[in-house]
Amino acid sequence: MWLALSCSGFALAVLLHAISVRTRSNPSIARNFVYISSSIAILLACIAFWRFAITDESIAAILIYVALSEAYLFLITLAATGVSVSLLMRLSSRPMAEDDLMRSYSTRAMVERRLDQLQAGGFLVEAGGRLRLRERGKALVRAFVIARSLFKHRRSFDVVGPVHDRESGEFSRWR
Repeated sequence: MWLALSCSGFALAVLLHAISVRTRSNPSIARNFVYISSSIAILLACIAFWRFAITDESIAAILIYVALSEAYLFLITLAATGVSVSLLMRLSSRPMAEDDLMRSYSTRAMVERRLDQLQAGGFLVEAGGRLRLRERGKALVRAFVIARSLFKHRRSFDVVGPVHDRESGEFSRWR
């Protein structure tokens, strides 16, 4: 019964997400699913605790629902922004030489697309020809800094420019 509850809740979330995506002009499909699935998760938890009390079954129902939702969210973002997916989609329309594929897939276009997505998501804003973080972007950066410290990521290859290493006292090109 608890498994049916999880699967039904997930099916409802996917159905409502599909309807919402087709009827609204929300720029973030992933965020839209998070809102829908979070609401259903709360409802599912209430039903599970009412039906099974606080037992292994109720906890399992909630965890299975969360795992299914996370897998779906991963697939949404992979399909939307995955480099490999993009390359495969290009090749599905016609065979291409490697050089032609490299020319058709520019890093500049990828960065521009990501910047547009970040602006649409409210993470950054362009003012006077310069990009700057909004509060939402600053909060996300703080979350990434915490996550990197938890996972002991010491070097970040996405930061370019001389960086001072506190431990060695030296400057390097990469953080």
